[in-house]
Amino acid sequence: MVVAENLPRIEGVYSLQRSHLGSGRTSRVRPLRGTLTLRDALDRAVAPLREPTMLRMISEMRNLGPVMERRLREIGVENEEDLRAMGAVEAYARLRFVFGREVGVIALHAMEAALLDCDWRRLPSEVKERLNAQVERLRTAS
Repeated sequence: MVVAENLPRIEGVYSLQRSHLGSGRTSRVRPLRGTLTLRDALDRAVAPLREPTMLRMISEMRNLGPVMERRLREIGVENEEDLRAMGAVEAYARLRFVFGREVGVIALHAMEAALLDCDWRRLPSEVKERLNAQVERLRTAS
């Protein structure tokens, strides 16, 4: 059982809302802007507590599974540090070069969200637009 007093304080204005739709119960934490799931809010709260020197393998990162781990390994990305150093846009460009249309734009969003430690569906639209613009600049430069 998680006790609220033991959790780190989450900065900002949040309100907890519960919905009892269907058989499952869902909790959402609503920040001042947008919607954040309780899991995302807790992940953000404990992120500063994570060991910064700990290297995570690609499959241990959010949004990235074993298939993406194999593909990233083929372009020289072995762990989180390698992906950070290369950047999501460069990794996406290399994946597209090697795997072609098998790799879609959602892979780009998933890698960026993994680096930000959030769910790819919660990636702000401004970030998605910036990533898409960077990819478009790479395409036109080629």
